[in-house]
Amino acid sequence: MLHWGPALVNVSVRRLDASQLAEVGLRNPALRRCVVSLALEYRADPSTGCDGGPPVPRRHGLCLNPETYNCVIDRFGAYGCPSNADTAHTLLRNKNATTDKRGVLKLDVPLRGTHRTPLLAWQRRYPHTDGWIEPWTKTGMLRAGLRLTGNYRGSCFRGSYEAPAKTAGRCLPLDGTGIYDPCFPRRARWGHRGTVVACGSWPGGTTFGRFVITKLR
Repeated sequence: MLHWGPALVNVSVRRLDASQLAEVGLRNPALRRCVVSLALEYRADPSTGCDGGPPVPRRHGLCLNPETYNCVIDRFGAYGCPSNADTAHTLLRNKNATTDKRGVLKLDVPLRGTHRTPLLAWQRRYPHTDGWIEPWTKTGMLRAGLRLTGNYRGSCFRGSYEAPAKTAGRCLPLDGTGIYDPCFPRRARWGHRGTVVACGSWPGGTTFGRFVITKLR
């Protein structure tokens, strides 16, 4: 969770409502899921301070974003995080953990009887950032065990809301049905027609949508 810190955090197993699940592409609000809720910290402005936001307790010069982000574990064992805050919650409740500036999570009190889980198969096999697998080798080959499906066409551009990887971007299909994010070009050639791009569907997922750049922005 490289860009999810520093933050005050609540880790819990609980239910989320349908709108909260939709933010991370999940359904079935009846299921209890492992949820990591984060309230991000930011530095106070020299002139306006926290500008209405609450200061972080016992941390001078830091302010707390009152909006929380709910990251939810998916079927691949990765955490999906929304690109926008859950504005239905004004303040984080029941803080029991923190993340540092590198996004490393630490519980305030270790849970008795628990232990660190071993890395999952996809975590051991593929390079990944915030759960999103980077599908191409340096020579532009699809990594073994990954799969491309579909044949989408349209325009793509650098910069992803979902993955902080430098190579990641977003793609917009010709029919305007939505934005695919994150997407990874076979080679770093975003501004060229014919470039093949692999767009992820789920953190930890090994199937990618095949997208071809046919239109330049």
